[in-house]
Amino acid sequence: MKYVLFFFIILFVSGADRFLFRVGIVPVSPAYLLVPLSFVMFFIKFDIRKYFIYLKTHTAKFLFLTFICTLIFSLNDKVSFEIMLNEIVAFSTTVLLYSFCLIFFTECSTKEIRFFLFIGFIVICASIYYDMFIGLPVTDVDLVDQARKGGFAENPNTAASAVKFLGLGLLLLYASEKKMRMVVLTIMLSSVFITFSRSGLLSVILIVIFLSLNEWKIFLNIKFSRLLLTSLKMILLFGFFYMLILVFADIIRQEVPAFREGAAGERLDLLTGQSDEIITSDDRTSDGRSTLVIRYLNKFADNPLGSGTAYCADKNISSKNTHNYFLRVSVEYGIFGLIIFIIFLYKSIKLAREKEHFYYLVFIILIIFESVISHYLFVEKPIVVVLALLDYSLYYRHTQEDSEQNESVLVSTEPDLV
Repeated sequence: MKYVLFFFIILFVSGADRFLFRVGIVPVSPAYLLVPLSFVMFFIKFDIRKYFIYLKTHTAKFLFLTFICTLIFSLNDKVSFEIMLNEIVAFSTTVLLYSFCLIFFTECSTKEIRFFLFIGFIVICASIYYDMFIGLPVTDVDLVDQARKGGFAENPNTAASAVKFLGLGLLLLYASEKKMRMVVLTIMLSSVFITFSRSGLLSVILIVIFLSLNEWKIFLNIKFSRLLLTSLKMILLFGFFYMLILVFADIIRQEVPAFREGAAGERLDLLTGQSDEIITSDDRTSDGRSTLVIRYLNKFADNPLGSGTAYCADKNISSKNTHNYFLRVSVEYGIFGLIIFIIFLYKSIKLAREKEHFYYLVFIILIIFESVISHYLFVEKPIVVVLALLDYSLYYRHTQEDSEQNESVLVSTEPDLV
């Protein structure tokens, strides 16, 4: 049964579960078949006592409290019942998926986790390449004119988010293996690049800079004596990469029509300095990000105690969601939801520093960054699975911290709860 559960995890992290439904291979939505089926199998697999043993992490408490907020703030008549129900089901899926994955990882070897997460990583990246150069069936008409591709994830920003978080998880698992680390980095960088996700590219750059400054060690290992040299290497590396783009930009446009069209072509022009645009049209429209920030800040100021679950998702109330997780929890759950989220971030950083777990610290930095640009942060299954993996690494790792040998953090299954 273990490998069947890994198969479900691969489907979830790669977005293949949605794709199979879109093309008609699976007759109903994942929420009505694949997700419940996998959860039933997880329930059968684990002893109920394990939930009380392992689900004491700060993340489990955060997700549970947020879910309670979701239920309490659903008691309003402002939002469509169907939209509200979808929000409740989506977040309950997040809570269950995190719980099952955290416990599941305690029963798996490091090699098994590496292998199956790497397969999921390859599947989502391969789907992005296939979608870009050959083309998957169109599932989102709004993205056709942009000529940006997201593979099985459909939305290119969602695809880039999945790739970068899965990539970070794999870099943790392959921290002591240089060749595999380079393979993961190469695939991650190239896959995120062809999505033309600005936030995705910036996140990958941050991952490379932070981890290289720490010499790819799991535990905190930054030494100021090497800081200047490592920084210089990073500048040269990204400078070389940018020069390659400038040199081959025209060839890319000629050979790959997708790079001449829509938002993809515009962003390549911006990257190569061949466009007069400085700020994209998305930021200047009535529903641009800056406008949304002001709009939702005003709504939060008008009702600091919360407007209700799914308030931001109901298009009868607002044409666009917040594109910001901080704003979303503030508007929907009020000051209570915002405080819960800030405490979660603070506790995460505190634990990462106490345990000197550098990868976890980088992960939380990415979570904070992602919270500024995405409102469905904890609903994306790849992020939830990697969050469970990082929590497992943080709480249940080997107690002998050997930075020089850089031993695997996924060795012990004995609880070391804080």
